[in-house]
Amino acid sequence: MQTKIRNRILIFIMVGYLVIISGLNVYQLLRYGFYRSIDISGEPIAGEEYYSWNLDTMAEKNGVYQIKGWIIRKQEDIKSRNIQLIVLNEDGTAYVAPTLMVRRIDVSDSQNSEGESYDYDYSGFEVSLNRSFVHSEKSKLYILYGNNGRSEIVDIGKTFELD
Repeated sequence: MQTKIRNRILIFIMVGYLVIISGLNVYQLLRYGFYRSIDISGEPIAGEEYYSWNLDTMAEKNGVYQIKGWIIRKQEDIKSRNIQLIVLNEDGTAYVAPTLMVRRIDVSDSQNSEGESYDYDYSGFEVSLNRSFVHSEKSKLYILYGNNGRSEIVDIGKTFELD
């Protein structure tokens, strides 16, 4: 009798362990597995003339970069947005990582000149980027900015500083 109970408990523990490990693997796949490669050679690159941006934080922990910031196209309301991060490595490989939208009312307040009322509230973003996609400290960071039917690559002048 006790052997049957002990075996059932052991089976329950093993099944629970397998469920947890499988769940962690699916989580890792969903969180870090959907970067796509992109070829940006020959693509026009925009800069400070049309855009303003700021990276509030860029930290690395346990092999994952956490990057938070905002970007706007100057004097243009944000009506529909798709902000993605591009990592361009020295060997020419480039990866696109999707970002999460963050509401940033402070950006509308700080970036509008007197008398302007552009809607920049949804200019914020955050992304978790697996370090394996960043091949060296000279890898460059770009933003693929999509808004109002337009999509442009923006050079934000940032590289990665690896340990």
